[in-house]
Amino acid sequence: MTSTVVLGGTGYIGRQICEAFLALGHRVLVLARDPAKAPPGTRGKSVDLVNTDPRALAGLLTDEGCDVIVNAAGGVWVSDEERYRLNVTLVENLLVATTVLDRRPRLVHLGSAHEYKEFPPGSPLAVYAASKHQATKLVVAATERGALDGVVLRLASVLGPHPAASGLLETVIPRLRDAKASGQSAVLYVESPHACRDFIDVRDVADAVTAATVHRASGVIDVGGGRVVLVRELLELLVKISGAPAEIIVRDAGGRASTEERCLDITTAEALLDWRPQRTLEQTLASAWSAYTGKGMVRE
Repeated sequence: MTSTVVLGGTGYIGRQICEAFLALGHRVLVLARDPAKAPPGTRGKSVDLVNTDPRALAGLLTDEGCDVIVNAAGGVWVSDEERYRLNVTLVENLLVATTVLDRRPRLVHLGSAHEYKEFPPGSPLAVYAASKHQATKLVVAATERGALDGVVLRLASVLGPHPAASGLLETVIPRLRDAKASGQSAVLYVESPHACRDFIDVRDVADAVTAATVHRASGVIDVGGGRVVLVRELLELLVKISGAPAEIIVRDAGGRASTEERCLDITTAEALLDWRPQRTLEQTLASAWSAYTGKGMVRE
């Protein structure tokens, strides 16, 4: 049985990745600060991935007989210092640990489309993008010098069932639920008429991760929906799916470039991973709508 270790397996994306590997018959170990939140069918272990001695982490991976490591851990809306620790120091420790293993596991590291974008200097997303890009360079460099069997999947904006607390749907779906229950119209705001994103279903992300463990590609591979969608159009579709009364107000604060996101080139993923997205945006939003229970979203 293939042994897979998922870092950040209690988060929004990590949970879907765990489920995908379980469906393939893998034995899945989740390393997280709160292992009690590990998905059903997995085993959880409490590990401070930033402060743990890399040799101790290497011993844990050896004892596990680890074949695959997925790094779905990281931090966005935290302090700059914590963001660097979660996005860079964690990866540094992981790479040190893997280099001393007798048998090198396959590492799939999750990057971000924000690495392509320019943000106002010093803003949280600018620091996040820089830290994710630094981690990407570490994984690519280690792979190129033969110290690692690794690949980076650079993700577009992720949507789907049980969205992260910091995501767009976590804000919008509860408002639409309340509007449908009360009959009073929800007011939804879009920051710009030009605001657009390349969206990808979280389950398609999980499929790309499992594909990256079968096809031994390296470097940086974009994983996205293959097109950009206006945020206004996404909200209109979600309102239609919900059946809730709602008004969408589009603001125009200027700064067109800052609200636009590039369309990721998924041809490399198609060629090297035999992967392409399978869910339509309507299917993704319908799943997110039906999965919401009002008990709170999954927090990354």
